[in-house]
Order: sequence, then C-alpha cells, then structure tokens
Amino acid sequence: MAADPLTNEEMIQIFEHPDMSNNMPDGLLRRVFLWVGCCTTRRGGSYHNIIAEHFKERDDGGFNVITIHDKTHQGGYYHKTNSNQHPIHNIPPDEIGVHGACCDIKKYLKLRPRNAEANFFLRINKDPKEIENGNWYTTSYMGRNKLSGMLKEICNITGIDCTNKRIVNHSLRKYTAQKLNDEGLDSQAIMNISKTE
Repeated sequence: MAADPLTNEEMIQIFEHPDMSNNMPDGLLRRVFLWVGCCTTRRGGSYHNIIAEHFKERDDGGFNVITIHDKTHQGGYYHKTNSNQHPIHNIPPDEIGVHGACCDIKKYLKLRPRNAEANFFLRINKDPKEIENGNWYTTSYMGRNKLSGMLKEICNITGIDCTNKRIVNHSLRKYTAQKLNDEGLDSQAIMNISKTE
C-alpha cells in the first residue's frame, strides 16, 4: 500500500503545534526531521543513513547536503552532481525574517555534542538537568525503528487524523512532489525527485 501525502493544511498544523517548538529538544528534533524530509526528499527508511558532516553551510545561509544514493534515487530538483561526486541537495536560505529550515538545522547542529556519533539524528537527553545545561542530545544516534516511525509519531502528537491515510516517512517525499506539482514545476523534474522504487 502506497504512502499518502500530507496536505498543506496538515503541515501548517504540525509546524504551528506547541509540541513542535524549536525551544525544546524534542520539538527541534521533530522540526529538523520534517525539514530534512521535505528538502532532501528522503525515502522512507533512509533517514538512518544521514551523516551530520554532510551538512555544509553556504555563505548565503543555506545548506548543501551530500546525499548518498539510496536505492534508485537518481537525483532531482535540488540536486547538483559532478561525475566523481555524490549528489548534493541545496537547501535554500530562509527568507529574511522567517524562521525556517536553515535556522532550525543550524540550531540543531550547534546543539549536537562534539563527540557525537556520525549519524545526523541523535537521541534526546532524558536528564532534565542536562537539558537545562544546554545538553539537549546524547552522543548516541537514534535507532532505525524510532526514525522509521517518526512522521507517524509527529502526526499523533500534533492531532493529525491518520485514520484513513497511510502516513509514513515516505509521505514527506510525496508531499514535496505534490507541492512542486501545484507550483507548476516541470513534470520531469518532479519525476527525478519522486521516482518510485
């Protein structure tokens, strides 16, 4: 059964929910997960393979994200590739006065412990005193099972009704493809992003 995309209204509801605040460890982690999913059009199970050092901040405030091919991912709208290099997703800088993807990603990267494991997504620190001291995340990466259910968990927390929809991490990929289609992006570019397995 195929994944269903979220709607624009559902994405707004998710980002505006109090439990999605970037002023708390779990809210920031969830926001970054959503941004990475939408901006890099990850396949459902490939979040575990993202490495922190693959996020390179550009001078304009945006990010280049090295993407290791996952299954048949052949590139896409935000990809640049040279023959001997991995594809790079370009996350554009946030608009002036807008707290968006780049702001959240920068904050998350800054809060990662220096001696953390290479995987991008880390576990949240459970010790309130550590969190109070600014140590929001542990040095250990988040497990594959936890990551694979992340979008469903976010929807449950934010009150998104998933009763008659199959919402999985791949839904972010479908949402992005639908949004690009709605904005009139060339169908070939969308196929490059949303190529099925």
